[in-house]
Amino acid sequence: MEVDDGFPVFTRTKGDTEKFVGGIDKKWNGAVPVTHIFGADGKQIGKPHTGLMTYEQFRDQVGSLLK
Repeated sequence: MEVDDGFPVFTRTKGDTEKFVGGIDKKWNGAVPVTHIFGADGKQIGKPHTGLMTYEQFRDQVGSLLK
């Protein structure tokens, strides 16, 4: 993991899939596509959404986290 402008940037190299997935979210199974939402402090908020996400789903998820 690297930090760019205060936010973590995750890159995976060959052979470290479990380390990569676990470094992002221990509850994530590694499936893609996935959407993770991070707060201004760089910490993940809410649960990751696995699979395609429509604009409406994204808006609703972010909206529920802002309440």
